[in-house]
Amino acid sequence: MRIYYKKSGTDNDLPDNSLKVKRLDECRKVREVASQSCLHTLKEIINSKKKISEVQFRNKWVKEIYKSHKVIGDGWYNPPPSGVGVLFASEESSDRVNYRTLRDKNYWPKTNINLGKNGLGYLFASPFTVIDKIPIIGDFGLSFYLGKSQKIRDYFKKCYSVLQKLIDSISLGQIYSELYQETIKIIELNKLTNYAFSTSDSQQTNIGHCIPFINRNPYENELDALSNGINAELNQTISNARKFINNKEKIVISENTAFTFEPRFISVMDNTLPMC
Repeated sequence: MRIYYKKSGTDNDLPDNSLKVKRLDECRKVREVASQSCLHTLKEIINSKKKISEVQFRNKWVKEIYKSHKVIGDGWYNPPPSGVGVLFASEESSDRVNYRTLRDKNYWPKTNINLGKNGLGYLFASPFTVIDKIPIIGDFGLSFYLGKSQKIRDYFKKCYSVLQKLIDSISLGQIYSELYQETIKIIELNKLTNYAFSTSDSQQTNIGHCIPFINRNPYENELDALSNGINAELNQTISNARKFINNKEKIVISENTAFTFEPRFISVMDNTLPMC
């Protein structure tokens, strides 16, 4: 998963443009907490001789995330529990990382699924911070492979190369639906498909979503839900405030904004390869 940021000092969508810049910076910092804590946890388990389950990895990662004063409570994308997804698979069978949605209980972290020496996996966290009673999310996702299969390594390299090309093609003035259509076209040209399913998006599939409350303030009813101390309502308000990069959305990519960019690649030529 990538988050695309664009900052400028000229946009006037908010009464005080410095708020947008501040929120963008906080988004970046929270996401850095998620990524660096993930790296620390991954290094620790790779160097350990002990078996570690999905649940154990999640618990270690969450503990690392909580060390930062930036993060407030569990992740907003809940379920899965704690707003964290951890999926482990093997070279021989990658089905577990080919998930439809992390909301599905079958894809919540398990105590009986361990990371093998040559294993692979998918990791996701959804921490957030609060600025002036407004939540700013910093989602982070990572696919990884620890083995030596040249076929899988080459596939991961290909997916990374395609992702970089897609990111380089993003520009100011693009409409979300146009970005979606152009992205899908490039994905298909590379013999891949976008294996993304959403229970929140009316179109049921997308390649990402805006980071809520970067370039607009919460509405009055949203502020009430965000400030009443009920976690479920806060999480749902964040979720509902997202605008998805799908085939229909007409939002224009402007300065002082941020959105996730998270196509999920599946090979159309070899169904033994994992989602990446």
